[in-house]
Amino acid sequence: MNFFKTRKEPEIKIIKKLDVTAYPWCNEAILVRVINGSGKLCCAAETDSTDEYYSSSQLLLNGKPIIQAKYPSCPTCFGLLAAGYGIENVDFSELKEISDRINSGYEGIEGAVENITPILKLLCSGAYVIADIPHYPAYCDGKFFWHAPSDLTENSAACPIYVPCGAIGIANSFPAYLYPTQGTESFSRERAEHYVNEFQSGKLPRAIAYHEYGFLSALLDGHHKAYAAAKLRQKVNCTTILPLTNTWCGKDNTHIDAFFFGGMAVKAEEKITLPQAKPYFNNISPKIRPEIKAFPPIEDIFGEISPRGCFPSVDELAVLGLMGENGITDEKVSEWLCALRDKEFPYEEETMLLYALRYYSRQDSPKARELSLKLLDLHGSYTLAHAAYEALIDFRDSETEKIFIDFLVNNNSSNDYWEVVNSYWD
Repeated sequence: MNFFKTRKEPEIKIIKKLDVTAYPWCNEAILVRVINGSGKLCCAAETDSTDEYYSSSQLLLNGKPIIQAKYPSCPTCFGLLAAGYGIENVDFSELKEISDRINSGYEGIEGAVENITPILKLLCSGAYVIADIPHYPAYCDGKFFWHAPSDLTENSAACPIYVPCGAIGIANSFPAYLYPTQGTESFSRERAEHYVNEFQSGKLPRAIAYHEYGFLSALLDGHHKAYAAAKLRQKVNCTTILPLTNTWCGKDNTHIDAFFFGGMAVKAEEKITLPQAKPYFNNISPKIRPEIKAFPPIEDIFGEISPRGCFPSVDELAVLGLMGENGITDEKVSEWLCALRDKEFPYEEETMLLYALRYYSRQDSPKARELSLKLLDLHGSYTLAHAAYEALIDFRDSETEKIFIDFLVNNNSSNDYWEVVNSYWD
């Protein structure tokens, strides 16, 4: 008789490719199931109903925390995050095994799953979405991702449901920002500049991320790639692992209608009763008590990198998420402009137009100029007019220059917009 139970080899099974047209933040995605996962890459959590921050958690790799966090039970409240042990101090041979493959170019989401299979086998058994998602190399509003603190610090991106300032409605979060898992002592300027050249040549290096919570993903591989993207003020495409975050039950609470993976809903093709769902869609690791502690601070060696102003804020991301599957369209902008002209209190439309203008400006779109001129013609709020003049500063042509010269000729330094207009020639 064999008294020793042999562990079965982990297996990755592709379930189906997903339709992502409703998620403008995602290029493509696929649903997979991890069978006999080793659980070496998992989230461990301990809850305490007496604590303001209901859940203490750590993202673990081989038993060592690579991200630490505390999250409140309120879904619209911000969590606390801190850097972890440092992925460079953890045995991660699986990453070395696939480094050549992930740097050889992107050939679709199915190929990406195949390339990162050794990492997927480290997950707990259950369902996951693997997605191609562009991320901003920041860990919060305008904060360079590699500046993340080593002690627990409130992070506005760490909430699953966000209420945008000035907008009607609430927005589900989605993977958008990057949180480092590697210390800056591993930084190589030569390697970073290599990736800067890669981006500039159009090769677009790719990273690997794990959706942690809210708008944040843990960067498992690609810190130098993300540095290069930040230096060039670009996004970095990430093959992203999205664990199961929630389920939607039927009215009678006996079956599951849909599964949620970081803001992405996957409908259950058949009614799955709750007792049956657990073995197939459970990503929760065995409960352990995470020891939240401060690790050596991440040294600030990137004084020249400041993404503030070139990437959207959490507030803007949430508003963009509220705009639906088509994002900002000419039709929507026209509707908001009409409301700005005709409504007595067009507060919501003013907010949407402000975010639309910021979005166009960050995309270097000529629509930023077009919308700015329309806003100035309508004589809207101070905030909109000021934002319009700021957006026009980026357009260096004779027509735009004439607009600013005419303004200076017809106004004086007491005008609210004098300073921003006058800065056109700085």
